[in-house]
Amino acid sequence: MYVNSFEGLHVYNLPNINGESVGLLNFLTEVYAIREDNNIVNINGVDGRWVYINIEGIEGWVFNDYLDDEWQYKKRMNEIIEEKIIGEWQIIESTAYLSPPLEVHPWIFIFHRNGRIIYGPAASGYGFFGTWEVNNGMIEVSGDITMDSAGVLSGNESHNLNDIRFIDNDTVTFYNGISDSFDRMKRGIDY
Repeated sequence: MYVNSFEGLHVYNLPNINGESVGLLNFLTEVYAIREDNNIVNINGVDGRWVYINIEGIEGWVFNDYLDDEWQYKKRMNEIIEEKIIGEWQIIESTAYLSPPLEVHPWIFIFHRNGRIIYGPAASGYGFFGTWEVNNGMIEVSGDITMDSAGVLSGNESHNLNDIRFIDNDTVTFYNGISDSFDRMKRGIDY
């Protein structure tokens, strides 16, 4: 199960909101349900059960309305990635793109809300144009056209950007064979 509360989730020593808080779990923390209380209770107008969990040394009770199963988690992750990735990103750390060197042509990814993507080394004459979508927490990229520095066009490329981690709203790390970190570029363009 996964914590679905943006504010985090308190873990209690008893299956009761009047119990003592023994920890606070962050949004999207994976937890292991050990057992479920048989009683249905109503908290803030929602019926649910208390679940006894264990995660990284924190054991106790949480209300199950604040937990998602794997399917719900993947759906929520897709929605978060889709909303947060829109915009223009410039690479800040990479060993994946060594040619041309980063200091000469830093790589830029531009994710448009309509599902289009443009990326490649800035001002190099080389680029990738295609579409993107999020599936199971992974960005799937399919290419329409690639243009090399000599202006030669080719097409039909596809690959995935996975293990997407938003460090904050302005920094993201992808893993596509090698970890690449990007900072959001603030240009005020409507994507």
